[in-house]
Amino acid sequence: MSEESNTDDVLSKQALNALIMTSNGEYSEAATEWQNLANDVGEGQEGLKTLSLQNKAVCLVYTSHTTQARVLLDGLTEEQNMPHEVTFNLATLFELTAENARNLKLTLAQRLATHGASSMGNEKFNADFKL
Repeated sequence: MSEESNTDDVLSKQALNALIMTSNGEYSEAATEWQNLANDVGEGQEGLKTLSLQNKAVCLVYTSHTTQARVLLDGLTEEQNMPHEVTFNLATLFELTAENARNLKLTLAQRLATHGASSMGNEKFNADFKL
């Protein structure tokens, strides 16, 4: 078995473990596991890292760490090939935690518009911003 294959198996098990913890409502433990997974991914696995950090942010919301979740998701919006789910989750978090959610979402939309469409086709849809 190759080293790359072995690493992929370890990451797959780690991701499955984090998913199980999340689905069982063990959000604090799951957040830690998602962070560990993000730390363990290698070069060329940026999508898995982004997914892991996004899931960590969701777990943080469930443990009332909304400020940390917001900072984490906001940081992910700077990624080159950010999936549109990050935008949707951040817009939802704005709605849950801020009285000026519409202004925050408009500012986010303006900032992301300067990034332009990525090579992965992750154009931002109006629905993502929930305006």
